[in-house]
Amino acid sequence: MRRMTLFFLLIISLILPGAILRAQDTGWCGYALIQGLPLLANQLAPLESITPDVSSTVNPASLFQYRFSLDHTKVIIEGCWKTDLTRDLVVSLLSQTVQYDAKAMAPQVSQLIQEAVVTGDPITTADAVQTYVDDNLSITYFAPGKSRDDQAAAVRDYLAQDSKEWNLPDDR
Repeated sequence: MRRMTLFFLLIISLILPGAILRAQDTGWCGYALIQGLPLLANQLAPLESITPDVSSTVNPASLFQYRFSLDHTKVIIEGCWKTDLTRDLVVSLLSQTVQYDAKAMAPQVSQLIQEAVVTGDPITTADAVQTYVDDNLSITYFAPGKSRDDQAAAVRDYLAQDSKEWNLPDDR
């Protein structure tokens, strides 16, 4: 498993820069829900880095935007990415910003140690973080294959159904 993960990371690191250069402002546009990880806004920077840069020629709807749930365990992201926003890519990018936490990542460390006993491969904190993110991350695409308007409507419906998780109580 660890060798497969390392192989995947190598492939991503070789393919991603070329894919970004070829795609430029094309690629996947839409909305996605990321959950399972307690994230902060600054940890989303790698996702933003593969969206168009702010300029006078860029449609504002193409720019990276996000909204956190009240408890920061869920985030809805929106934008146009320069490449397909796959689960594996999101895991790889978020693994760059999630900090190692021995207590939270204990199950993943234990799993990696068991694999290391069999394979003899050394393990690192980066391995533990990657496995933790991979084990806990869930990504859902809103109305895949539909128009941006249909996707936005799906997001609004989702937020309306789960308003207690996303909106502060109305104090009127």
